[in-house]
Amino acid sequence: MACGGDGDGGDGSGDGTLKTVQDRGTLKCGVKESQRGFGFLEPDGSYSGSDVEFCRAVAAAVLGDADAVEFVPASAADRFELLDAGEIDVLIRTTTWTSSRDTSLNGSFAQITFYDGQGILVRADSDFQTLTDLQGATICVTGGTTTESNLEDRLSAANVAYTPSPSRVTPRSSPPSAKAAATPGPRISRTWRASAPATPRRTVGRTRCASSA
Repeated sequence: MACGGDGDGGDGSGDGTLKTVQDRGTLKCGVKESQRGFGFLEPDGSYSGSDVEFCRAVAAAVLGDADAVEFVPASAADRFELLDAGEIDVLIRTTTWTSSRDTSLNGSFAQITFYDGQGILVRADSDFQTLTDLQGATICVTGGTTTESNLEDRLSAANVAYTPSPSRVTPRSSPPSAKAAATPGPRISRTWRASAPATPRRTVGRTRCASSA
């Protein structure tokens, strides 16, 4: 969870994200649309998942109405820009809290809501058993994320050469990990958060990381 900058210039005027939300009467909450269990856009246009419920909880706390929420799609590519520009009041979606983000973003991380890990999904009938088996593989990974940097660090340390393939997710598409598992060819795999729910997966080389929703 990350909140927008206070914006009151430190003059005690009370201007800031909280006052803006209360004056507006609605909370603009940046969420994910593609991950069931966290943030997912249902076919009927409604949102579901634990991150979505956090948005409603914040609205209930500051506005007295859990339904006073405007859900704004926030992708891995534009989530921080939306927060910095004030297009959302709070970002509540899978976002890893790192020291670099803590110092560079015009916002503040709140409490960690979920501790996650990272795994690599492969086809059930493949020969992949260890990280070194991934030598020369093409690995689907979402760009601009800690998932991408974790993959690079871990495989570099293991002297495993691989080809990263950018991943893009649409709200109603199959989970990326499931799509990777069904992709023909023995050299294609997918790295994803280990928390990806309701998705068949088999992981090799699991790593630990802390994730803030």
